Amino acid sequence: MGTQAKSKISFKLYVMLFITVLLVAGTTLYLSHFTITEEALHADKNIVPLNGPWKFAVGDNMQYSQANYDDSGWETMDLAAPPGAHDDDVGLSGFIPGWTAKGHSTYSGYAWYRLKVSLDSVKGNDLALAAPPAVDDAYQLFINGSLLGSVGDFSGIVPIIYSIQPRMFRLPENLKKEKGITIAFRVWMSPASLGSGTGGIHIAPALGERTHIEKKYSFQWE
Repeated sequence: MGTQAKSKISFKLYVMLFITVLLVAGTTLYLSHFTITEEALHADKNIVPLNGPWKFAVGDNMQYSQANYDDSGWETMDLAAPPGAHDDDVGLSGFIPGWTAKGHSTYSGYAWYRLKVSLDSVKGNDLALAAPPAVDDAYQLFINGSLLGSVGDFSGIVPIIYSIQPRMFRLPENLKKEKGITIAFRVWMSPASLGSGTGGIHIAPALGERTHIEKKYSFQWE
């Protein structure tokens, strides 16, 4: 093989190597830019974890959804999880025990969580809520007394339970004009689910600018 032929082969190898390096570098940059990490979500100032403490009551009354309802006599329920907390099933982070571990060990049925949120602390005008991805067993979500969404069928006397999955709910545009909102979860747990640490919300929801909440929602599906 002549010198000229060898030079052509060497040039092609250098070109292929250069292209490979560019592809690897480009892929690394792409993944570093678009890969969502739990640490990045915790540091995102456009996402507000709704740890509470929430107002909590067992029983059921649709008046509990109203913004002006007096819940001052209710007990409180803190949804903040200790560092490293996770469930023993699929490893969901931020997991805490439910109401059976917090003074209601034999209770199943309806319960309500209420939280007043100042919107001054929430950045952006297009807001969304990342619903709790772990709840026993079904829930309805109310904002200022209006039903925003649900997981489960509440049309009958006894709710029909669906598999709890991550959900994201976009808030109505007119709510941003308000100084604050009242978020209420009407939760139902079946007697069949009664057990140690069960009952109600296990992972705190989060409120924030829609595109940032979408990142959190996507991460919860990974």
